[in-house]
Amino acid sequence: MAQGVGNLTAGLIGGIPITSVIVRTSINIQAGSTSKISTILHGFFIFFAVMLIPGTLNKIPLSSLAAILIYTGYKLNKPSIYRNIFAQGSDRFIPFIVTVVCIIVFNLLTGILIGLAVSLFYILKSNSQARINILKEIHPTGEINRLVLPQQMTFLNKAALVAELDSIPRESQLIIDARYTQYIDKEISELLKEFKEEQAPNKKIALNMIGFKEHYKIHNYIDFINVTTYDVQSHLSPAEVLNILYEGNQRFLNDNLIHRSNQLDIKHTAKAQHPIAIVLGCIDSRVPVETIFDVSFGDIFCVRVAGNVVNNDVLASIEYACNVVGVKLIIVLGHTRCGAIQSACDGVEKGHITELLDKIKPAIDAENETETNRHSKNTTFVNNVTDLNVANTIQKIYERSSILHQMIEKNDIAMVGAVYNVQTGKVHYSNYAHELNQLGGKNNEHLASKLNALLKESKIKI
Repeated sequence: MAQGVGNLTAGLIGGIPITSVIVRTSINIQAGSTSKISTILHGFFIFFAVMLIPGTLNKIPLSSLAAILIYTGYKLNKPSIYRNIFAQGSDRFIPFIVTVVCIIVFNLLTGILIGLAVSLFYILKSNSQARINILKEIHPTGEINRLVLPQQMTFLNKAALVAELDSIPRESQLIIDARYTQYIDKEISELLKEFKEEQAPNKKIALNMIGFKEHYKIHNYIDFINVTTYDVQSHLSPAEVLNILYEGNQRFLNDNLIHRSNQLDIKHTAKAQHPIAIVLGCIDSRVPVETIFDVSFGDIFCVRVAGNVVNNDVLASIEYACNVVGVKLIIVLGHTRCGAIQSACDGVEKGHITELLDKIKPAIDAENETETNRHSKNTTFVNNVTDLNVANTIQKIYERSSILHQMIEKNDIAMVGAVYNVQTGKVHYSNYAHELNQLGGKNNEHLASKLNALLKESKIKI
């Protein structure tokens, strides 16, 4: 009765049963039951048997009941259970097997308590070995160290945390990131507070602390703003800008994007902008330019037009970005499986689309490696045209804008071409020497050398 009352009470308050007879449930399932009604009927059968035939029940030999229980236990004790738990690792298997053995050797309660103790040991061991990662991120503002705290930060992590904090170089920037942390004990909070108030100022470390929940003993703290400023923009070379965007694409590929505070970035870019690059890309929804380069508010200009072609309005936008605002790098960004390129390859003519696709035709005409199947179904042909179209746009920018031409020749700015692969997410750079040669033109060899020099200076492999 006590067990029944306890189970009823636990159920009413949303708790788990004090004693849950899993064996009966398993037998019901093996017997073919498909709903909880089987459990209710099971209970009624036991109730009626106890009430109506108690004498008969008492005559059943205990040895017979024991045999039934042993056989039932054997049927439930499948080797596959042991194999599955063993496959999960020693930290799961050892507590399990210790619990089973101790229950058999001693008794149920003692076995469970010993199993809990062994499990606790492995939990503490796991927490003590939790990694505290330091990531080095390249931002427009420079290199920033990001220290990512694990889910559980207890006294077991203190030594590792101290070592990582001590490794942060002087006069650097550090972000302590607690976004993924679920628990921080008082000792760790005191350590972080001490680092913030004493060690960081002594080592002239600019410190941001983010992701700390309200109930922690330590709170978020912002010491530096990570947005592109005039000083950052003016001191960067085109090659350095290209490296920043290259590193951003690498983070994108590794699914390791920089954590930013959108509200802070909005606040500190509202009065002025100082982008470091302008990207001329396609309108394709699969090519979110800021995302694939892992940049944020105020970092880059983006001009988007189907087929990444150039016209007077596009040229004016690029001239404004470079000559007025101070952008250092122009990127002409094509992409694989471009609908505009495919339509141009198929000779589509429809409304204003016809005029736009005409700007891609020079690339199609220059493609001299494909003799047959010159249509959108031929992937090689389309890819060749995509590269030629990027080169053609670069050529048009260089030749049609005297402002940009002069700035490129003076090395005030630089230009580069690239193609984004919509299947992999990678941005592929090239000097487009071959494509520029196919297109023809008196300045193409010189232009190709300019593109190649930038790629060499930035140390990007092509």
